[in-house]
Amino acid sequence: MNENRVAWNSSAGLSPACATSLSFTVKTFIATHTKFAMRGGGHMPIFDAANINSTGNSISSTNLNTLELSGKWRDDEKTINTGPRPRWGNVFNYLDFTNNTVIGGRLAPVGVPDLLLGGEISWYSVKHGIASSKGKIKAYVAVLADGTIATSDLYWALGGGANSFALITRFDLQTFPSILSFLADAHYGSTIETQDAFLAAVLNMALTNDEDLASKMIPVCHWDPAPPLHRRKHSFSQRHLRANI
Repeated sequence: MNENRVAWNSSAGLSPACATSLSFTVKTFIATHTKFAMRGGGHMPIFDAANINSTGNSISSTNLNTLELSGKWRDDEKTINTGPRPRWGNVFNYLDFTNNTVIGGRLAPVGVPDLLLGGEISWYSVKHGIASSKGKIKAYVAVLADGTIATSDLYWALGGGANSFALITRFDLQTFPSILSFLADAHYGSTIETQDAFLAAVLNMALTNDEDLASKMIPVCHWDPAPPLHRRKHSFSQRHLRANI
C-alpha cells in the first residue's frame, strides 16, 4: 500500500500556513482535548504512522512550503530554509545552478522532515555525515506540545530521534559547494561471472571508500521468483554518485 496515496480517515483536516497558525491550532486542540496527527512526506514505513482515524483531526503540511536561500548565519555560508511540505526533489531542483547543495534524501519523493528528523543518510554522508548531525541543521522553528513556538535548545530532542517532541515548521540547513555531480544507474547480467565481479566490486568499494570521499554507491541484488525454479534468475545493479565536492 502506498501511504502517500491513501486517504486519511480523520474527522477533519487543517493546513496551517505559518508557525503562529500552527501554534494556535495546537493550543485549541489541547484546550478541547482533541487528538491530532501531523504528517510530512510519508517516509515512515510503519502502517498508520503520522495518521489518525475519525477520533481526531489531521494537520497537513501543504501550506508550510517555505523554500529560500539565506545568508543570515555568515556572509560566506548560505543556508536554505525549507518548510515540511517540500520533498527533496523540490529542494535539489531549487538549488540547481546555485553551485550549492545540502545533506538530503537520495530519492526525490522523500519528505524533508521525515529524513531530517529520522537521521537518514544521503549521497554525501561519506564525507559530510548524516543529515541531522550537528552543524548540518542550523536551526529549527518548532511548535512544542503546549503550543509554544521555539527555535533554540532543540538539537538533543530533534537530532535523529524520529521526533514525537515538536512539530517543525521550518528547517534552516547548511549548504556547501557542489559544482557538478553525476548520478548513474548501472545494470548488469545474471551469470555467475557477473555475480562474482559485482560482489568483488562492492567489497572493494567498502574497503577503499575512504580514498574517495565524494563517491557513494547503493548495490542492489534482484531476484525474480516468477519462472519455474530451474529458470529463476537474479541480476545485479548499482546506483552510483560521483560529486565534485
